[in-house]
Amino acid sequence: MKRIHPGKDDSENVLPRSAKKPWKKTAVEENPFSFPFKPYATQLRLMNDMNALLKNCGIGIFESPTGTGKTLTSLCAVLTFVENENRKLKEFVDENREKAKMLREGNGDEDFEKALENFKEAEKLRELADNEEEKLLRTEKRLEEARKRLKAYKFQEEIEIEDCGLPREPESLPELLKVVFSTRTHSQIEQLTFELKRTRFLPRVVSLGSRGLLCINSEVKNLPNSMAADKCKDLRKSGKCPFYKRAKVTLLSDHILDGITRDLRDVVRESKNLNSCGYYASREALPFCELIFHV
Repeated sequence: MKRIHPGKDDSENVLPRSAKKPWKKTAVEENPFSFPFKPYATQLRLMNDMNALLKNCGIGIFESPTGTGKTLTSLCAVLTFVENENRKLKEFVDENREKAKMLREGNGDEDFEKALENFKEAEKLRELADNEEEKLLRTEKRLEEARKRLKAYKFQEEIEIEDCGLPREPESLPELLKVVFSTRTHSQIEQLTFELKRTRFLPRVVSLGSRGLLCINSEVKNLPNSMAADKCKDLRKSGKCPFYKRAKVTLLSDHILDGITRDLRDVVRESKNLNSCGYYASREALPFCELIFHV
């Protein structure tokens, strides 16, 4: 096996050429994490260890040399876990509905007390299924609204953005399983975004950053963080920030939820296109996203 010299190259994926051949096996047991290349034993062990840790709600510290594909390996491990958990939730809803249906129908031989007991149990299962399904539907509702607004926006002038079907009442926030990747630099978020594109996963992604990174108001962005927060608050309260308009902020969050913007640079670029606040738009999209990149 060709030896890797971590010190010669600081890129995230300095792997032998054989490791970069597309993974052609279809058996799930041979590549349970949908790794886009044939994984090395070290990578597979790391993904298995991370998956086991997440299943047990544990805390772990993992270490791997430079050039062993930590970013791609971590993304595949945690997104596989999220995908499986979401599937289990849907199966849980379906199973409880089926159990409730069977209890209500009975077999025709129950006496009154047993039938009543079955009915009460069926109602408990139905309520449990309804509660879990309602959490899923909150997200679906928000995504459908985003798609409708984006479609309407294509045919509207700047002055008509307020009429893009903005909800008039506060939204009920969903309870979603989320993965947070915290980084030290913006370039690391770019690396995460690049590696994510190499996988088959399509999670809803939001990149979070400070006002210094996301604000496009010159009166705020060049100030130190503590002063920037106070200045931002004053401008918002007085209605003097031209970028903090509710309709435009929501429209930009729609772009994030639809996958149009993922990287911090994407958010800033789209902020300028829409004259909208990327700092608050990213936070508005946050409750409905599954993957969070934070610097």
